[in-house]
Amino acid sequence: IKTTFHIYRACFHELIEKNLIYSKFQAEEVKDKLWNLAKLSHGLSGRTLRKLPMIAFSHIQQCDHFIHPEQLFKAMHHQLIYQKNTNNYLQQFDNQ
Repeated sequence: IKTTFHIYRACFHELIEKNLIYSKFQAEEVKDKLWNLAKLSHGLSGRTLRKLPMIAFSHIQQCDHFIHPEQLFKAMHHQLIYQKNTNNYLQQFDNQ
């Protein structure tokens, strides 16, 4: 979980550095949200973990507005559920 948290934190900071999401957010709140997402991400590959924030971002991107971190966290949560459901579905065929 710790490694997953660090991957998400690095992605989050990169989005802030690129001015893609609003950066005036409480550090402790961000940390808690990222830890919760990291816990939910158990079983996903490192590649998927690194792609997830950008996939989530692409689903909520607005042309001329900053994305609020809460929007990103919700989109990441939805993408996590989607990825896990897809992985579970595909594993059914591998086990047959």
